[in-house]
Amino acid sequence: MKPSARLCLFLFVFCAAYTLIEKSGLVGVKSATFTETFFSWPFLAGATALGVCVITTCVMEGRSREKSSRFLLVAAILMVLGLWISYLTRIDLDLVLTEGQSVVVTRDNVRSLGGYAGKWARFPDLYIKLLALKPQLSADRKALEKLGADYILLTKQDQAPRRVKRNSGLFPDVAQGFRVTFGDFGYSLLYDLKGPGGEHLDSAFVYLNVGFPGKEDYFRLMSPHTYYVRYTPGGAGQEGALNLRVTRNKDLVLNREVKLNEQVTFDGENISFVDVKQWTKFRIVRDYGQLLCLAGLLCIAAWAALISRDRKRGPSRETADGR
Repeated sequence: MKPSARLCLFLFVFCAAYTLIEKSGLVGVKSATFTETFFSWPFLAGATALGVCVITTCVMEGRSREKSSRFLLVAAILMVLGLWISYLTRIDLDLVLTEGQSVVVTRDNVRSLGGYAGKWARFPDLYIKLLALKPQLSADRKALEKLGADYILLTKQDQAPRRVKRNSGLFPDVAQGFRVTFGDFGYSLLYDLKGPGGEHLDSAFVYLNVGFPGKEDYFRLMSPHTYYVRYTPGGAGQEGALNLRVTRNKDLVLNREVKLNEQVTFDGENISFVDVKQWTKFRIVRDYGQLLCLAGLLCIAAWAALISRDRKRGPSRETADGR
């Protein structure tokens, strides 16, 4: 194997190993997302060096004249350009919304919402409001089969807001280059926390992964308590069942069923759950570099197909005759 081919192989193994390590969470508290992995400097440097190595090898050794190597050369160029265009211009955001909640996403607040915006990203303001969710559960009510969402979408360039009714798993909704999809599902509880004298302390919706019977999730507030909740939705016209378990450090403080608007007192605090709504997670992405990377992958597939065809045919007639 030639030195240039060895270097390309080493860089490919480095990028693949780095991706696996980041996704497995071996060196961090949790596994990194693909956006965090691909846009980290070790991966950017390794992938760019790999692309340059492939391009240099194809040009310097004269392989760019071969039909199969042309696809590999074009693929390397497209992949490197696509990676850097994505890094500099990509917009990527996961946004959890409760029914009735609306959010305006701008370049100024996309990072505070936990999203990613490239240094050169142009962000037309995006308004999204979730109107209603219609989950369809399996027969045993332990899995989500289909989720329908009714929401309003508006970008800065739009003349009027668009009302969208769509099921999860279908093609994304596209607006001004943004791809909008949704998937996860659960219930949001509106709590009302009061102090010993009945004074209002806090009130907000809390997102809980309790979309199925028996599923428990927890949340914490500005107190030493941890609140564990199980919620089972009721049938038509019936109130759902809500079980609340409260712990302080490792001590069990409360464990009982509660009703909506019922005030529960413990350790000098008073908490009640005023309303229950459904939530889903919207994924909002705009990435022009992905198109170049996809074209690069197609070129790699064409290159692999030509290499496989040539190997099946065997050596050319001139090579077999020793010419």
